[in-house]
Amino acid sequence: MEGGVIPSRNEHTIATSCDIQGRGYWSGQMVTVAIHPAPMGTGVRLVRSDLGGNDVCPANVDFRADASLRTNLECGTAKFQMVEHLMAALSGLEIDNCLVEIDAEELPALDGSSQGFVQKLRSAGLIVQARQRERLVIQDRYRIGSPAGWIEASLAKRGEKESPLVSLPFSIAPLPQATCSSLETSSRRFAMMNSWRVGVFLPM
Repeated sequence: MEGGVIPSRNEHTIATSCDIQGRGYWSGQMVTVAIHPAPMGTGVRLVRSDLGGNDVCPANVDFRADASLRTNLECGTAKFQMVEHLMAALSGLEIDNCLVEIDAEELPALDGSSQGFVQKLRSAGLIVQARQRERLVIQDRYRIGSPAGWIEASLAKRGEKESPLVSLPFSIAPLPQATCSSLETSSRRFAMMNSWRVGVFLPM
């Protein structure tokens, strides 16, 4: 096991394209999200169809934009607000590769959860691709947050009941030259895999 990375399941994409419509939570603007299959190694890529699709944004932390109470991404002229519900649906359904076209800046709020995205993605079907997806084994304790609240992942203690396997996509290295203009540029995507615990602190 080199660098804590071990082979895992194969990558997945959706079988057919699907789309979903709704209003943005903050803007109230009607928006359409179209999700398409993508080749193995693509990852999740976001594109603004209303801007001509010139800037393709990989959905990873290298393109995160600071914002409160939501997750935003930016790449060139393309901005994407409230991507967390879509990303949660893709992660939970183990969809690794897809192209997401959005005709506005903010994704639809739907019912405030990932359920609408999950239903549409399930209806699109799943394809197993001929490439293994790597997973990163948690070997240390990781905590992110602020004095007002935090989340922590750590190894389970010996003898503790194992937590269910949880898949959390993220990038461990910047993309080459932090480019966002080409679908050919791929990022390494991993998920945590072994016995681990998650602790969350949110003051009442």
